[in-house]
Amino acid sequence: MDQDELYQILLKYLEDESMKDQSEEDLIQNVVAEYIFFLMRLGNVPQSSLDDLEQDLTEETVEMYRKKTYGSFNLQHYRSKRNPSGRN
Repeated sequence: MDQDELYQILLKYLEDESMKDQSEEDLIQNVVAEYIFFLMRLGNVPQSSLDDLEQDLTEETVEMYRKKTYGSFNLQHYRSKRNPSGRN
């Protein structure tokens, strides 16, 4: 795998301008859910450790989100900086 799949999923959701009213919490939750689904398709998720995995992934996703959107007030501000024409 060339790039971290979790990071790629985060980028996909950050760039999704159709979700302009999405909160940071919703974005993080969607990224984590999609990544867990990705892992489950590979068959690498023991059911007994699913809660711990979700917590770890949430923390990691929050950290990546903060680094990627550094300098923005919130998700909407980050997206508006990326698309200055205002078309979200």
